[in-house]
Amino acid sequence: MKTKTIILSTNLVIKIFKQTNKKLTNVNFNLIKTTPEWLSTFSQSFELTTINHNQFTLSKKELHNYQANLFNKHQHYFKTLFHKANQRFIIIFILVLTLSFGLGIGGWQIYKHLNSGPTHLDHRININNDGGDYYKAQGIIQNTSSNQLRSAVQHIPNLNPNLQSAINDQMTILSTSDSLQYDGGYHLMKININANNSEIFKGSTIITMNIKANKFDISMLDGDFTHDNTLHIANIDSVSLLNALKLLPNLNPNLASALRETGIQVNNINGKVINDGQPHLITFTLDANNTSDFTGQLNCQLKLTSDKFDISNLKNDYTSSPPGKITDTSFNSLVYLITSVSNMASQLIAVVQDSHVILTTTSPLPNDGESHLFKVTINANNTLAYTGQLTVTLKAIAGKMDINSLSQDLTAKPPVVEQNTNPTSLRDALQKVQGINQTTLNVLKESNLLISTHSNLPDDGLPHEIDINLNAYKTLDYTGTATIKLMTKTIKTDITNDGGNYTSYGNIISNSVDSPALIKALKQIKQTNPVILSAINDPKVIVSTTSKLPQDDLTHDIVITVDASQAVDYSGVATILVAMVYPKTDITNWNQDLTSSPSIVEPDLNSNELLDALTKVVGLNPALKNILTLSGVTITTNSKLIYDNAPHPVDIIINANNTEHYKGQAKITLLVVATTIDLSYFSGDYSQDGSYAINGTSQAQLITAINSDTKMNPVIKTAVNTKGIIVATTTKILPNNQPTIAQITIDGTNTKTYFGKAIIKLTVKNNANDPFTIKIGIIKSDSFNGTSSSWYYSQSENFVDYLDYADSMDSFAKKYPTTTINISGDFYAWKEKKYLSVVTVPTSTIIANHANWFIDLKVGGYFVSAQQLIEFTFGIYNNYYDSSQHHNLYWQYTINEYSTTCDEGVSYNLNIDSISFSS
Repeated sequence: MKTKTIILSTNLVIKIFKQTNKKLTNVNFNLIKTTPEWLSTFSQSFELTTINHNQFTLSKKELHNYQANLFNKHQHYFKTLFHKANQRFIIIFILVLTLSFGLGIGGWQIYKHLNSGPTHLDHRININNDGGDYYKAQGIIQNTSSNQLRSAVQHIPNLNPNLQSAINDQMTILSTSDSLQYDGGYHLMKININANNSEIFKGSTIITMNIKANKFDISMLDGDFTHDNTLHIANIDSVSLLNALKLLPNLNPNLASALRETGIQVNNINGKVINDGQPHLITFTLDANNTSDFTGQLNCQLKLTSDKFDISNLKNDYTSSPPGKITDTSFNSLVYLITSVSNMASQLIAVVQDSHVILTTTSPLPNDGESHLFKVTINANNTLAYTGQLTVTLKAIAGKMDINSLSQDLTAKPPVVEQNTNPTSLRDALQKVQGINQTTLNVLKESNLLISTHSNLPDDGLPHEIDINLNAYKTLDYTGTATIKLMTKTIKTDITNDGGNYTSYGNIISNSVDSPALIKALKQIKQTNPVILSAINDPKVIVSTTSKLPQDDLTHDIVITVDASQAVDYSGVATILVAMVYPKTDITNWNQDLTSSPSIVEPDLNSNELLDALTKVVGLNPALKNILTLSGVTITTNSKLIYDNAPHPVDIIINANNTEHYKGQAKITLLVVATTIDLSYFSGDYSQDGSYAINGTSQAQLITAINSDTKMNPVIKTAVNTKGIIVATTTKILPNNQPTIAQITIDGTNTKTYFGKAIIKLTVKNNANDPFTIKIGIIKSDSFNGTSSSWYYSQSENFVDYLDYADSMDSFAKKYPTTTINISGDFYAWKEKKYLSVVTVPTSTIIANHANWFIDLKVGGYFVSAQQLIEFTFGIYNNYYDSSQHHNLYWQYTINEYSTTCDEGVSYNLNIDSISFSS
């Protein structure tokens, strides 16, 4: 007996048990294998023992009993198995129930914990009672964000330490419901401090302190300045308006500071200043949003008077006034005449006394004691306060000039210094006093003029009024008397303490810091000390500075020194600080249209070529030409250079914003012609101009045809005769003297002057006898057996219309007498090979209607019972009898093969390439 042990899984054993009964009932031979051992219990390994030759033969009854005993024998195993499975199910059910109950209790506890609030002890520091009022504390902020409020609160002295720490905690939130006021002042603000999000602190509190916005809102100010003194202005622009505002008296300090900001802007300027000496309303918007310390916009309005008065609109007819007496038509006499005429405009009286006025007349003045109409032209363009030109008409009599009208009261003017009242001192006083009539100064030059006074001049250093009498009866040119009242004193005026800082009164626009410019600046500032204003009129008072004034549009402090040490009436040295600006020269209005000037030739529109064009163009503003090469100047254009050999307008932009002394942009428009020409601009159809004879299609012949066309564009004619040009055509132009529209390409790539390609259409007639070739292109090869084969092949096609080349077949044969058949190949039969080669025949041998076989090649042989043959023929003919095809030439070839009882086959190779006709 042989034993074998097998380990099986429980599932397999159960499966075997389930199948056992079925298998046993199907046993036909009533045989069964048994083992002496019982099966092991569930979940334990068991052994199956195979017993050889241990078989029993059973009856059906015995077999039934055996089956019953076998089931009973294993019944306890199933009971044990199912009993244990039931126990496990109960245990698992109890565990699941217990787990669910535990999860339910745990979830309920978590829910109660989350919704019942903290039950643990909070150790965070409470700041609820740490707030307070800090009225003396001040802070400056940009806005009311938490960080800005934090920065303000952190500077409060004596702040509760816990609150200070809580504020420093970034989780603490600071806020306020009060508005931040941009009025430049401090305002109480309640700041809420919430520390509930902090890990160290809790609670909230409120502190009160003074807060100011870091910017001042100028929109809160009054922008109506029409009630202030009228200001004088030269131009209505941003810089001039800002300077005008700075000169206003009693200007709000905040606005004065805002005007000095570099980011201040002037927008929406409305109004116009007329040179009529009258104030005019100007409105504009002052924008401080781009400044560092201010914000908002202020709508301003003020009245401005032009710096200069235009005299050209004044009254010019004074013929109704009494005539004035003058001795001659000299300048001084004309001044006297105008100032002495009654009802004369005050502006004219003032302007003629300006040393820069020009007075002219062409009217004669007869010395006949009669009144005559007299015209005087007044040119005020060179004066300081006036402009324009006016010709006045008045009456004049030749005679001595009466000085009665020269009496003046100048007591409101600054006093002059004189030691006594003798005639020399009185004359000197009149020459120094401000506001004296120019004619009076001229009268003072008369040698026989009597000057006297009845007034006393105490030597007390105080100003006193004196009357100075002038008697001109003994002078040569004058008559009458005049009295001048003025203030005088016996000691000099010390100006040492009369200087000051005038930078807050606005920026003075100037292009120089020489003495006249400095004097003008001091007079422009209305707050200048009157003593200084009087002193600087003394020619011996020196006004100077060592400060520099760059032309950069920026404000510069200029220290002005007024030195009166050499003056007669003044002493000491005064120092005055003023703010001056030397504006950059704005080229914005320097635009020019120079398209009427001769065009400029340039190869390109880069910056160098644009500069070259500007330097060569006729009529460019000399001032603009002078800045072209300055550092920082950029020259650009958005125009495109058109290479068509014609002038085209080009807009050149000159940008001077990066230069030292200039700003703005100027646009110059001029005509530019490209030095190189793009031939593609000149493509065109000239096929209707006529037909032009050529002898072949070579470049020279095509150029001849182009030059023959009188309507051809001159640029094309010039181009085709340029070295390096390529002229060609792809159009098939038959040499039949028939008009053909040819497409001709003119390529300028290889030239220096041209580029691109022009494609033109031109009608030409080709009279050439040039040979021509017709492509056939037949390539064939084949082989046949030698036993029994028979094959015939023929092919024909028309290949040329002789009327394209001549007017008849005879003419064609005379024009092209030689026909060449370009052919090659070989034919093999009867163990022999023959070859084809090029064949040349007379064209005249081409016959009508039937082919003339120019080639007839035969290879073959025969014997008593065997034969083999291959034949090739090629011919050309004219299908004369077909009226629709009679002018066509045809080619035709045939191949004929026949073999019987041969031990080798037939083969051939054929290549019919082309047919050529030549003279």
